[in-house]
Amino acid sequence: LDGHAQVPEYAWETYLESQYHDLLPRLRRENVIWNDTMGRLMVDRTHTQLEVFDLDGAYRNGGLRGMYELDARIEQMDREGIAGEFLYNGEPRTVSLFFQPSSSKYDYDAVEAGVRAHHRWIHDEFGAAKDRVLLVGVTGHAPCKDMEATLAETRWIIDHGFVGLVAPGMTGYADNPPLYDTYWDPLWSLCAEAGLAEGQARGRLQQA
Repeated sequence: LDGHAQVPEYAWETYLESQYHDLLPRLRRENVIWNDTMGRLMVDRTHTQLEVFDLDGAYRNGGLRGMYELDARIEQMDREGIAGEFLYNGEPRTVSLFFQPSSSKYDYDAVEAGVRAHHRWIHDEFGAAKDRVLLVGVTGHAPCKDMEATLAETRWIIDHGFVGLVAPGMTGYADNPPLYDTYWDPLWSLCAEAGLAEGQARGRLQQA
């Protein structure tokens, strides 16, 4: 199953490097705008059709906590008969830490810091259940202007049990080379060497 999670606002200071904390008031304002916009599109925000989509009360009894908390997520997976899932980033109730179009444009170093924070949070929160929740990195949302830094962060997710990563270009940057450019060859080689490929991730899920 394709699942999603996003660093919750209450964890931003904990996982984001301190030199970027001065950007968080701006991000919080954007989070309010994002919630207001998405709330107009999502039926669960209106609370007028609970009898249609929440037949067993999971939504009303805190089921949404599974977006941010392992125990609640496993509880809901068991309730729905889900053996395992790939856990990607993204959540319509919370903006990313600078690296998705849900927020406005930030300097590249802040975006890279947000990616690192996301990796460390999702590992700390969900990494204890790698037999059920397969972690996917968000490298491809970063600008990746420093290949050595990109490789170092990719090695970090490899060392911490992530099974895949989002490919560069998921968040577009106009000055990035195309994916067929030789610039990306070191990243592709590292992913191939480590087995960060869709086929291997599927195999792990089937084994789980």
